[in-house]
This record gives sequence, C-alpha cells and structure tokens, in this order.
Amino acid sequence: MKTMRWLIVTVFICVMALSIPSAVQAEEADDNMNTKFTVKPNIPENQAKNTQSYYDLIVKPGQKQEVELSLINKTNEELTIDLNLANATTNDNGLIVYNDFEKKPDASLKVPLTTLIKLPEEHVKVPAKKTVAAKMTVEIPENGFQGLVLGGVYASLAEDEKEEKGKSTGLTSRYGFNVAIALRTSEDTPMYLAETLQLVKLVPTIALGNKSVQAVIQNPTSAIFPEVRLEGKVTKKGETKEYAKRILPSVRFAPNSTMNFHLDFGKEDVRPGTYIFEGKAVLKEDEQQVWPFKQEFTISSQEAKKLNKEAVVKLVLPTWWNQAFYGLLAATIVSLILAIWRFTQQKAILKQQAYLQQEKQAALKNRQGVRDDDSEK
Repeated sequence: MKTMRWLIVTVFICVMALSIPSAVQAEEADDNMNTKFTVKPNIPENQAKNTQSYYDLIVKPGQKQEVELSLINKTNEELTIDLNLANATTNDNGLIVYNDFEKKPDASLKVPLTTLIKLPEEHVKVPAKKTVAAKMTVEIPENGFQGLVLGGVYASLAEDEKEEKGKSTGLTSRYGFNVAIALRTSEDTPMYLAETLQLVKLVPTIALGNKSVQAVIQNPTSAIFPEVRLEGKVTKKGETKEYAKRILPSVRFAPNSTMNFHLDFGKEDVRPGTYIFEGKAVLKEDEQQVWPFKQEFTISSQEAKKLNKEAVVKLVLPTWWNQAFYGLLAATIVSLILAIWRFTQQKAILKQQAYLQQEKQAALKNRQGVRDDDSEK
C-alpha cells in the first residue's frame, strides 16, 4: 500500500507540473539609468510665472517666436536626436501623454498644438560632449484661440542609433524625453477646469485579447480635467447580473480629448442582446461632484460570435514540450502498470503464504490428534 500511495502522489505532481507551461517574457531595454543624452527647455521671457520645468507660454494673436530646447550629448560620440511634436491625449489608463503620434485630434479640439508649432529640423546632430539648441517656431493665428492648448515635444535617439545598439545586444533602446508645451493667451486662463465629461459611444471590441466594451469618454473643455475616480459596470437589460465591471482610481483628461475606458467581460462567452452601461466620474478633491453616465447598447449575434472567436488565446508551446510531455506520460503509465503488477504479485504471494500456513496448522493439528488416540489405547 505504501508503494501505491507514493505512486499516486508522484502522478499528481507530474500532472500539475505539466499543466503549468513556462512563461518567459522579454521586456524592452531600459536605459533610463544610463542615458546617452538629456534635454532642457530654454525658458523664454513670455513664460508664465512659477513654471520652469516645461513650456507654459503666454502668447498673443498673430504672435510668432522661436523657442529653443537644449539637447545635451553625454557620450564621446556624435548623436542624432529625433524630434517629434504631439498633441496631449488621454491614454487607456487615464494618463495624459505627450507622445501619441497616431491618435487623431478629438472633434472638440479646434486648434491643435501641432498646427501652431513647427520644427525646422526634425533630426538634429549633436557632437560628442556638446549641447545643441534645437529650434521650434511658434505661430499663433490672428484670431487667436480659446482656453488651453496642450501638447509636447518628444526627443529620442534616431533610428540608426537604435539599430546600431541593437546589433550587439539584440535589444532596441526606446527611451526618450517628453517636454510639455502649454499655450495660453492669458495667465488668467485656467490650466484645470472640472466642467463636464460625457459618454460619446460604446463599442464592443477586443482589448488586450479580452472581450470587452469600450466606453469612449470625452473632455470637451479646453482645460485639463482634474483627477477623478472612474467607475463603470455592464448589465444585460432586464437582469441584475454584472457582466463587466471596472474602477480606475486616478484619471486625468487632457484638454479636448477622449479616453477609451475598457470593461472586460471575463471568461464567459458574450451573448447577443441589449446591454446597459452605467458609470460615473467622481472628483477626487470633492466627491460631491459626480458626472454620471448611462447608455444602452446592442451586441448582435454576429458581433458576439466574432468577439468569442477572436478572444480565444492560443497557447503555443515549444516542440520539445510536447515530446517531453508524451515521454513523461508514457513513463508514468509504464510505472503505473509495473506498480500494479508488482502489487498484484505481492498480493498473490501473501495469499499463497497464508494458505500454506493454514495447511501447515491443519497438518499439525491432525498429528496432535493421532498422538492423543495412541495414548488412550
């Protein structure tokens, strides 16, 4: 019995080990601790008070000026620095970012920063151990603009520099520096304003491989919307069951931007039907201020089928894993058969020994009876 217990435990451990495949993840190279270059904004005279780490410029309609950004080479080799401009956007995690070059400006953004600033040089060569002032040209339209215009300039190593490094390490450096640029026509123009947030639309979609509904939430105001807690849930019409739920504790919205707020449906298949999204944004500095959202949306049979199909994550294992699995499985089966055979043999031997012992005792008993009869005679 000890052999059988040991065998059962061994088989259980093997099965558990085989059901957890190895997961190895490769991360991007992080050179932030040993950067080849750095940047520093050269603050002009029309900078707003109390801000020095980024550009906060007070401009006038029709104004034209040059703004400089110092690129500082810390190496003993010449570097080529790429410069790119971007409008401030709100990413899916509720952070304001200045390097999303693909996202189109929101419909509420009438004057994007990328239309007000030009880069005479997008690729700047910086000699070894030197500093070069990269120029940016700011041109304000004659009729000016309303509110805050926010964006940034992103400085990164040129593609050839990244490729050169990648030859020896197999990794590509992707570090860079964002410098925010804020444009206002008056210092009285607020940077932050908690006016309104609105739900634009709901889109069933796949996000990070998961079945989800995407709630597009908009800040239509030309100011940063201050920190809020964002909550949302999805129920089916006529039901109380929550099919999806999410809370983001800290969210800020860039001026005139939208955020894609994803709610995961989980592992269950999505069923077609009419659903209801309910959510709210709660101002962190005053939780009495709440912006509620509620809207119905429909998932058709075709959409549900597509979501369920595309959300299936296929686990691709190396070929050696299959060989090892079947090899170990075969060894386990053989061991199990041998153990059962051995157990059966031991049981048969014990049974035979018990039978022989009984026969021996019976023979002794008969002999004792014969002696007793002889004594009586």
